[in-house]
Amino acid sequence: MAAQTIHRARSNSFPLPSRPNPLVSEIEEHLNRLRDFKAMSTSSPISHK
Repeated sequence: MAAQTIHRARSNSFPLPSRPNPLVSEIEEHLNRLRDFKAMSTSSPISHK
């Protein structure tokens, strides 16, 4: 009988940074501004004369 080999996979998880990346905060801020802009543009129609 052939011997069976068991392969166990390990995950390559990266440690969380102790302080948040400033670039992530900047991107989140821009996304929030875009969401606010979208909410304003869909809730109040602008009429062009």
